[in-house]
Amino acid sequence: MILQSQCASLFGDPTAKGWEAKNVVRVPVPWNMSMGPTPIRVIPINKVAADSLAAVIKKIWDRCDHAQGAIHHAGCDCFSGSYYPGGRPIRGGKTLSMHSYALAVDINAPANPLGAPVDRTLFKPDSLVVGAFKEEGWVWGGDWKGRRDAMHFQYAKVG
Repeated sequence: MILQSQCASLFGDPTAKGWEAKNVVRVPVPWNMSMGPTPIRVIPINKVAADSLAAVIKKIWDRCDHAQGAIHHAGCDCFSGSYYPGGRPIRGGKTLSMHSYALAVDINAPANPLGAPVDRTLFKPDSLVVGAFKEEGWVWGGDWKGRRDAMHFQYAKVG
């Protein structure tokens, strides 16, 4: 697993020209997902995390028996972001976010507000979505102390 602190040396400057073409691929989503009114058919992600994200998506889809209603109930039909072109710092910090390196996915921000305690988020430690990501080794922001981020999953360990 990649460490956050290794990203600059492993992937270079995500604000550099051509960085996206060299590092980002698109993983298809088989269910109906949207970001507001915009349909989301693919999730842009760093190529090093693409196979793992595809496995997460397959697990979620299979565990929902390929049913859109089950996807909705699981809270996985609301996309809230992944790759952020041009780079952006971690909220409240100066270090680049894992979204800048296309190593993070946010799902259902409205139901999983940044900083909300576990009793005020849809995603819980035993949630179907959380389990699928953790089985693939992703870090879940809902486990963070201080400022929980239950919508956030990243393919890089903090450190």
